[in-house]
Amino acid sequence: MKATPTFVSWQDCCRSQHQIDPDWSQAMVEKLGGEQAMFDLFNRQISWTAPPEIESANPKGSVLRSNWYYLDSKQQPDPQGSVREACEVLLGISPRNDYAYCVAVDASGSELLDQHDEIMYSHPMHRFRLANRNCIPWTLLFRQTTHIRSEIDDLAEYANRMADLIRATEKVFRSFSENWIKQRRDPFPDALVDEADRIEDRINDLTYFTPVARHFTNVGPLGDKPNATLRNLMLAVLDDVVLPLDQDEPLKELALEAAEVCGLILRHDETAIWRTHPTPPHDQLSSLMDRLRDVSSICHEAVSLYRLEPMDPIFKTAKRARPGKALSTAARRCRMQADDRFTTLLRRLETALASKNWKARVLSRPIDELTSDYWPAKEVAVLVEIDDL
Repeated sequence: MKATPTFVSWQDCCRSQHQIDPDWSQAMVEKLGGEQAMFDLFNRQISWTAPPEIESANPKGSVLRSNWYYLDSKQQPDPQGSVREACEVLLGISPRNDYAYCVAVDASGSELLDQHDEIMYSHPMHRFRLANRNCIPWTLLFRQTTHIRSEIDDLAEYANRMADLIRATEKVFRSFSENWIKQRRDPFPDALVDEADRIEDRINDLTYFTPVARHFTNVGPLGDKPNATLRNLMLAVLDDVVLPLDQDEPLKELALEAAEVCGLILRHDETAIWRTHPTPPHDQLSSLMDRLRDVSSICHEAVSLYRLEPMDPIFKTAKRARPGKALSTAARRCRMQADDRFTTLLRRLETALASKNWKARVLSRPIDELTSDYWPAKEVAVLVEIDDL
């Protein structure tokens, strides 16, 4: 059973009103029966959920929390997506809370843990991370468009803003990734998290701006919405890679996410808007791509080790590295180990075929796909010589 359209429309309306005026959103909830009435409606109409509760003693402040019961993988194929959607609904029906948290639990109400005693499916969400991708309040659109038009006059200024944001994103990601691989006591300090949040706010300020080239600026065709795609690139680094590093997401998913963002960088390194900028951020984009590839390699290798604590030997390698080189050192070792295992496996296969009197050679070549599921990303061909058919 899914939420009824009436309830969904209510929470969407309240969430959109909050972006315009939080007091207006609160008044809307009161007219609908009050916060508790909305909580009761949430529990009745959002499947598999427990009644929401407000945790006022949480270090993050007032947090609205609800448990999501995970009972059947066939009926509940996307637990992580379900807890994320529940958080979005919770923030929609509770304007006075800026933070929501939903976690998957079993039938007894206990949090689901993996083999490392880490929570398997959970999602903390702050209100500023909410983004209604399909419907944007016209008042917010008008306000943001007017604001950004008053500050940015042409494509050159827009390119300058984007270049600064890319440099800031690269710096934050460099710090996050080095802290993560070195297992610092506080790998994600509040100051670094706040800086990432400020970058996201600045990126979102440019969301509704369409770059305009002056008649004397000959840059050629700009392609399809360069502002949206560049924005998506930086948000992908911060939201799809940095957040999972902080929240211990499944390593295989993180490996593929990091590789996918690499593909975005390749498409943006030579985008036309950099023709209007005297010093395009090519070095920062290259650094971002190298680090994302390193994260992907490390996560792939950790998954392939099949150990109880697969990251431990990788962390030990990183801790012995020079300052600023921990991630690349660990990734290089991971790639070498994977290649050595792969080569050994191929030699064993050739030996096994030879023991059966087969004349065979085993060849391999790299897979030219950043998002390949295979590790290492290589294809294998077995050539068998047959004297007589």
